[in-house]
Amino acid sequence: MIYILVISFYFVMLALVVVGFVLHPNNTMRQNAQQKVSVIIAARNEEGKIKQCVASIIDQNFPKQFLEIIIVDDASTDNTFNEAAELLSRSGIEHRILQNQEHLGKKKSLKLAIEQSNSEIIICRDADTFTISNNWLSSIVNYMGITKREFVICPIAIDHKNGMLSSLQETEMAVLSLFTISSAYFNVPFLANGANLALSLIHI
Repeated sequence: MIYILVISFYFVMLALVVVGFVLHPNNTMRQNAQQKVSVIIAARNEEGKIKQCVASIIDQNFPKQFLEIIIVDDASTDNTFNEAAELLSRSGIEHRILQNQEHLGKKKSLKLAIEQSNSEIIICRDADTFTISNNWLSSIVNYMGITKREFVICPIAIDHKNGMLSSLQETEMAVLSLFTISSAYFNVPFLANGANLALSLIHI
């Protein structure tokens, strides 16, 4: 009897996941809203990775006059600050690089950056991530405009590499993303990856 209950519960949960994923709105085809956006990155010893992250944001199909990039260098001991500063100085995008004199951690660093921002939308990214699509930023802003959501949990994917471990990581991330999307649709989110989050400050 217990096995029947467990299996039934499993299939009910699986059905809810599928329903939530299918019904979740995904239409982002809309003219960009005229809203200021701050992309915030907390970085510590990300030399060699920060350039790819920042470059993928600079290359977005999004009006530069509505974009601001804020990087918090959390007391790095490598060349993270200089690599980010060099790239941003040639970007034509409003930017700021804050330097912590001591290691504060990701949460406090993000808090400092949010306090420095005057944008309507905040997007948090990890320094070791990069974006393949040039429509990443506009799709988030458009989605928030269409759905009127004030907090958006955005998906991430594992960079594909050869090998069994990489394949397992990719599969795990895909499954977790599926559960994240579905639970968010039913307003009971229980997963969120801090490497790609969006927050609207308009109503706060």
